[in-house]
Amino acid sequence: MTSQGRRIAGCHLLLRGNRWMPISVNKALGAKDRCSPGGAVISAYLSAVVEEDTIVGWIKNSAFSVQEVLPNGTLAPLDLTPARLALQAFDADMEASKASIVGISSLIAGRRIQEQNTGNLPSKLREAAFERATVQILDKIQGHSVVGVRNAENLDGQSMSAQPRGVSDINLFRSVFGPKRTPGRPAGKCP
Repeated sequence: MTSQGRRIAGCHLLLRGNRWMPISVNKALGAKDRCSPGGAVISAYLSAVVEEDTIVGWIKNSAFSVQEVLPNGTLAPLDLTPARLALQAFDADMEASKASIVGISSLIAGRRIQEQNTGNLPSKLREAAFERATVQILDKIQGHSVVGVRNAENLDGQSMSAQPRGVSDINLFRSVFGPKRTPGRPAGKCP
C-alpha cells in the first residue's frame, strides 16, 4: 500500500468462538471453518477507505455472512434474494415515477440488504470485527506482512490490484439475475 491517494482496503475475517481471525481473501470456506462445533461458518469482509496512513471510513458493502453447514459438509449457499429484490424494486420505482407516484420499494429493499449484511449478529460482535479489521489494515499500511488484507482500487483513478473476493458489485448481481432493462434501451451489459 505505497500510494498516498485515497484507496480501498478490504479485510477478510472468520469468527472462531468469540474472536475474529484474519484469513486469506482467497480462502474457500468449508465445514472445518465453523465458529464452534456444530455451529455455522461466520465470516466478514469489511472494506475501508484509506487515505495515506489513516482509515477515514467504512464502505456500506462491508458485510457479514452466516452460512449453515449442510449434512454433506458443504456450506449452504448465500441467499441473494434481497439483492434480486433490490434490482426489481428499482425497476418498480422507475415505473411508478412515470405515473407520478413516489415509489418506496427500493428503500425497503435497501433496508433488507442492510439487515442481511449484518448477518443478524449482535452489535458487539460486529464492532469487534471492525476493530480487528482496523488493526489488520493499519498493520498492512505500515508495511507489515498480514493475512487477509487486500487493496481493491485507488480512488484517484490509478489501478492498484484486483478487486477483492467478496465485494458486492451490482454487475455481479445483474450477471446472476439478468441485466437491468431500461425502456428504450436494449438489454445487454450494465453501464
